[in-house]
Amino acid sequence: MRKEYVNVRLDKDHALVLRGLFPNNLTRGVNQGISEYLRRFGYDIIDQAREKGLAQIARKKSR
Repeated sequence: MRKEYVNVRLDKDHALVLRGLFPNNLTRGVNQGISEYLRRFGYDIIDQAREKGLAQIARKKSR
C-alpha cells in the first residue's frame, strides 16, 4: 500500500489542503474528513480539484 499523507496550510482567510497519493478507497473518506474539519472551524469549501486529487481550497466564511 502506498504511503498516505495530508498537509493542511492555513492562513487568516484560506486553507489549502495538499494531498499525497491515496488508494482510491481512502481518498473519498479523507476528503470528506478534511471538509468536515474545515467546516467546523468556519471554512467553506470553494474548490476541489477532484480529477487530479491534489488540492482542496477553502475560505473563511464571512461573518
